[in-house]
Amino acid sequence: MARTADQLRAHLVGDLRSKGAIRSAAVAEAFAAVPRERFIPEVLSAEGLEAVYRDQAHVTKKDARGMPLSSSSQPSLMARMLELLELRPGQRVLEIGTGTGYNAALLAHLVGPRGRVTSVDVDAGLARRARRALRESGFRVSVSVADARQGRASSTQYDRIIVTACADQIPRNWLDQLKEGGLLELPLRLDPDSAAIQVIPVFQRHGDRLRSIGLTWGSFMPLHGGDGGWQPPPASLNASRSNAGTHSSLGSLAGPGLSALSEAAGRELLASVLSDRQRPRATGFLHWSAADPPLLLIYLLLAIPANKRLAIHSDGMLGVGLIHRHSRSLAFVSVRTPWTEGPEWKNTRFRWRLDAYGGDDAAADLERLLQNWRAMRRAGRQVLRIAAVGAGETLRLRFGWTRP
Repeated sequence: MARTADQLRAHLVGDLRSKGAIRSAAVAEAFAAVPRERFIPEVLSAEGLEAVYRDQAHVTKKDARGMPLSSSSQPSLMARMLELLELRPGQRVLEIGTGTGYNAALLAHLVGPRGRVTSVDVDAGLARRARRALRESGFRVSVSVADARQGRASSTQYDRIIVTACADQIPRNWLDQLKEGGLLELPLRLDPDSAAIQVIPVFQRHGDRLRSIGLTWGSFMPLHGGDGGWQPPPASLNASRSNAGTHSSLGSLAGPGLSALSEAAGRELLASVLSDRQRPRATGFLHWSAADPPLLLIYLLLAIPANKRLAIHSDGMLGVGLIHRHSRSLAFVSVRTPWTEGPEWKNTRFRWRLDAYGGDDAAADLERLLQNWRAMRRAGRQVLRIAAVGAGETLRLRFGWTRP
């Protein structure tokens, strides 16, 4: 017997609680009250009501090249972000990136009738659709069309600002629109070529600076100003095979660490990868407990110089590595366990690898970084702190590792 929307919402809430994504009664009530099918009707018509309430993201708009432009995010990620935002009835909230309007509806439920939610999106079509879905669902949200990178042209200050697309920088005017002591939450892309690895901090305003007070992680599409967010692909090395009209990839590397390689060095490095001369190394010190988020990859993104860095994201593998040009060598750390949290982490064996190709220099460099990571952990410096300061158009980001 098919379950009703109310039953499916209740099941979703239970699922998100079991994963640790929902921790408060307020967020649970919001997910139980907001009809997600009103905001993603294409999923309802194509896949049915059960698909609407699965804990998964749904792409809702693509560009002419078939690249995603907008989506309804994974509910567990949305719940984690809402919990960190600590929303209260009566607050004023600015959402940057309206999308389908589903998150705006959750925000409106959390701040209640005395609160106010303002949402902006650069895409007029998405804004119209979200505005209609919100109105028909009974949620009072002000939706307008604007370049999300510019925030909202208003003197209003907000208790909370939430950004639902990843950014490389924090515009100064986001800080200016935040009340003293208010919270700003946004996905930060630490490397343009590794969009799959994003840290999502919650900042609190202290005068002219922002200081992180919590974080989670996930993956969002980039914030853009109406151009679809298209960016030139990173430097890459690729080998493929064609046979009777069938094409397959034999090997691929991508990242800024490849940009300065000569053709000869590139051929030699790719040949070493294709020859499968990899040497898995001891990775016992990479294991972490069930309570630890996957901060090691974020540490490596911050620690490896951009001109040596590579990011790997394919076939369920997520990793970060470095390249040593002089010795034509490459090494990377990767993991195949999904990024989740909650009870399912217990007794999980994370399948970490440290693989090396070519010479030994890259592996030696990477192992030194991993030894530094282990020393930081032993010293208790396992919390990533981020500060954003500056008087220019964008704030300067500063990263540090501290004790809890």
